[in-house]
Amino acid sequence: DQDTDGSHIKGLVINLFHHFWPNLLSHEGFLQQFITPIVKTRSARGKEAQSFYSIPEFKEWQDARRATVAGSDIADGAEEGVTQPEKLENVSIKYYKGLGTNTAAEGREYFKALALHRKQFQALQSADAAAIDLAFNKDKAGHRKHWLTTQHDLSAYLDPHSSSVSYEEFINKELIHFSYADIQRSIPNVIDGLKPSQRKVLYGCFKKKLIKEEAKVVQIAGYIAEHTAYHHGEASLHSTIINMAQDFVGANNVPLLVASGQFGTRAQGGKDFASPRYVFTRLSPITRLLFPEEDDSFLRYEEEDGQTVEPTYFVPVIPTLL
Repeated sequence: DQDTDGSHIKGLVINLFHHFWPNLLSHEGFLQQFITPIVKTRSARGKEAQSFYSIPEFKEWQDARRATVAGSDIADGAEEGVTQPEKLENVSIKYYKGLGTNTAAEGREYFKALALHRKQFQALQSADAAAIDLAFNKDKAGHRKHWLTTQHDLSAYLDPHSSSVSYEEFINKELIHFSYADIQRSIPNVIDGLKPSQRKVLYGCFKKKLIKEEAKVVQIAGYIAEHTAYHHGEASLHSTIINMAQDFVGANNVPLLVASGQFGTRAQGGKDFASPRYVFTRLSPITRLLFPEEDDSFLRYEEEDGQTVEPTYFVPVIPTLL
């Protein structure tokens, strides 16, 4: 994977060597990485193509492009008295989750430019060892909290044109993004009580207007993945949808979805649900009362892969965290 999950895998490999064979890391280039683009853009006419090796790098380009368009509009508006539409060409954006997304032709291109894609890790220094220990030592949870709250910078990324990188730079500019994303995926937002995947499910169900008509869980998952730029496996999305509909004691105080079929039992903690292609669901009647449709236009929506997706958070009329 080229995303933050891939960064985590690289971090685990580094920690493995640092724990068992730390002297090996003191050799320049003993560990190397082969980076591939995570996002590629192409102009509407197909003449210009750009590759980005991290999401912060891609977002930096997006912001610069928007600023250029805004500046052009202001200049033209001052001359003609109106704000002109965007003059830059529209671009297609493709997200590359991992190596499997690349074609054989793209793979050959990467190996032709081996110097660009192969990055060496520099020899281990004391600061590098301290950074690795901070990230992985189970006894330093408190230090990691301080690290995440004070050091995390959403715009930080490793220079893809540099031929080498230190372990400290990798920890503080790349691995930290995984740690932050992992917390976001694991802890519900205090405002709407939802994790990112649950928020994508709710947004997708609202967008599909699953109020009266039921749909198969597997079909809903495909729709949500398409309309919310969901980049992880659909199996986890199936589980998220099913968990949101479970109504046995100990599952959900207020299920946001209706369970139509075998959605699991209390006896096995909900894990004994039927295959997602067999069960149906829709929005619970209370869901739109908790999240009124009239509020949708006031929410702040995220943008991924050039498309508007779910809001940063919903604002329910009563607390739904518990």
